[in-house]
Amino acid sequence: MTRKLLLSIALLAGLLLPAACATMTATPEDKALTQKVDAAVKPFYPDVWSMAVDGTVYLDGTVKTRDEKWNVEKMVRAIPGVKSVNSRIGIPDLEDARDKDKRGGYL
Repeated sequence: MTRKLLLSIALLAGLLLPAACATMTATPEDKALTQKVDAAVKPFYPDVWSMAVDGTVYLDGTVKTRDEKWNVEKMVRAIPGVKSVNSRIGIPDLEDARDKDKRGGYL
């Protein structure tokens, strides 16, 4: 019984896995939208990365201030073809940076 169950699961996974992978590949539209976003954002915020999937733009990376984060998100929302923005842009902890400077860090 266990052997049949494992065989069934393996067979089902083999049938479904290619279909799942096919949905994760970027379409030409996704690639074009990602290029538009990068062209708009990268000159001003080089530490921000983007990826578009079905009109949703996923943002990641870091900026210096909350205002910069809002500016990036606003800029991306204004691009034709963007349906929504999912932002994981981080703002480094300034207090941590000050502490590292006191210890001879990078500030």
